[in-house]
Amino acid sequence: MTIRRHPLRALPPAPTRTPSRRAVLTAACAAGGTAALAACGGSSGSGAGLSFFSWSDQETMQPLMDAFEAANPDVRISFSSAPPVTEYVTTLQSRLLAGTGADVFVMAGENKTNLIEAGLVRDLTPEPFLDVVAQGNKDLYSAGGKVYAASVAAWAGGFLYNKALTDAVGMTRPPQSWDEFLQLCEALGESGVQAFYEPGDGIPTSLAALIGMHHRAEGGTPDADVFAGRSTFVDQWGEPLTQYSRLFTEGVVDAGAATLTGDQVTAEFVNGRLAVMGSGSWSVATVREQAPDLDLGLMPVPGPTAGDTMWSGAPSPGYSINAASERVEEARAFVGFLTSAEGTRILNSTSGDITTTSDFTPEVDPVLTDALTGLQEGDYYLPQTAWPQYQDALNTEAVARLQQLAQGRIQPLEVAAALDAELRDAQA
Repeated sequence: MTIRRHPLRALPPAPTRTPSRRAVLTAACAAGGTAALAACGGSSGSGAGLSFFSWSDQETMQPLMDAFEAANPDVRISFSSAPPVTEYVTTLQSRLLAGTGADVFVMAGENKTNLIEAGLVRDLTPEPFLDVVAQGNKDLYSAGGKVYAASVAAWAGGFLYNKALTDAVGMTRPPQSWDEFLQLCEALGESGVQAFYEPGDGIPTSLAALIGMHHRAEGGTPDADVFAGRSTFVDQWGEPLTQYSRLFTEGVVDAGAATLTGDQVTAEFVNGRLAVMGSGSWSVATVREQAPDLDLGLMPVPGPTAGDTMWSGAPSPGYSINAASERVEEARAFVGFLTSAEGTRILNSTSGDITTTSDFTPEVDPVLTDALTGLQEGDYYLPQTAWPQYQDALNTEAVARLQQLAQGRIQPLEVAAALDAELRDAQA
């Protein structure tokens, strides 16, 4: 099959995120299931500051912080953020090593083991606000029977598509196989639009789902087997990587797209220059805001076998308290509010996140209906959350090698072999 190559257009730089807008804590630990801020052990009440580092941008988090400001004008939150995944994890690590880590920050699947094993996060197990957190969310951020982050949502990734552009090339239903998806991309390219992009600063949505489908077909416990030495990344990732690499070897995506950020890909999509992007539930609200007239669809990633599909997905990053924080009571109240019905309601309205706490039923954009079903049925996979250890190191290695693969500098099995080597080094 010959697919017309469309060179990478010059993309706008990722938007600059504005840090450190002053906001405040919620008055009540009661909002998260504890009593009230004063009853939590007290705060200074005289302008005490609390720092918060997130991988959600300020636009998403500001309404939550505004709610805190209205309730507690004497406690300030200084906000900063970095985009996921690699930049956030690297920035957080640098700040923690320098002793400048925020009082409250996001823990993700990619860095949970490092944070927990290094003793950098506070044990949240006794906190009443965890009562409303879904068990699956607690399990992801647990170790040794203790919970270290409060995760209030889950996400599903697939392919967001512009229906006007896919309808124009005759798509009547989402592709049911990887071959059909590549054929769709060929038709889209011939129509004069860029067919497909996905961010290159993390393990791509498409690859995560392809690996998940391969694991499902093989059965057993592939991730545990790799870490126990009973299998290898070459065995488990070789075929999915070969399928994924066809995006580049068959010219669907130009090699220059390997380093695109999520903001850059979204900008192309909302401006109508991109037909399909690897993304998911976290992008829907942004797309709706920036392109309200766009007729949007979301499909799972199709696999090599016709009719086999899967989402990439996992419980969302959780909120952790810095073990070195000197503002523990304020931090407890803040995380308590983030897990409360009011906090999750605001988060759901600003981000479109599929919240999973027991005391609030989220409103879900109609385009997320199938994704919600996938989350409810467990039809999703993400390597970083399935790996029992060394998520940060393996994720960093994978991203670097995948960019080399996209650029044609290495072959699929070399990516997998590099992960095997990284795992051996980590276990040595």
